[in-house]
Amino acid sequence: MADLHIEEFHKHCVAVLLQLYSVFPRKATVFVEDIIGLEEKDEFGLHSDLHQSCFGAMIWLADEGYLRFEATIRQEAVDQAVLTQHSFARLAKLVPEHGQSVARVLEQTLRNESSTTISRLCEEYLVYD
Repeated sequence: MADLHIEEFHKHCVAVLLQLYSVFPRKATVFVEDIIGLEEKDEFGLHSDLHQSCFGAMIWLADEGYLRFEATIRQEAVDQAVLTQHSFARLAKLVPEHGQSVARVLEQTLRNESSTTISRLCEEYLVYD
């Protein structure tokens, strides 16, 4: 069984990539709240571990060349984010028919190729959604 924090990381990454794919090639602001839902800060004004993990996943995606962004909005969001050519090309390969949603294609991919990395990520995303 995978570590819980790695499973959350996969869910966050897939959700961010799908959100940006759905508006490509426009730039968008991706809020942590849109990925994990509303979470209250603690009594010291600090975000939860889940919130920090999701924000960290966004930064990691950028550091690894999957997306670009112009600025962060505190630890709430990445602003003016867009997929890189590398990640767009990988996600676009998953869309075989016009009119199908990316989530539907990811679900089909999961059923057909359950051993691939993207399939595993998709499975996590579909459970998380």
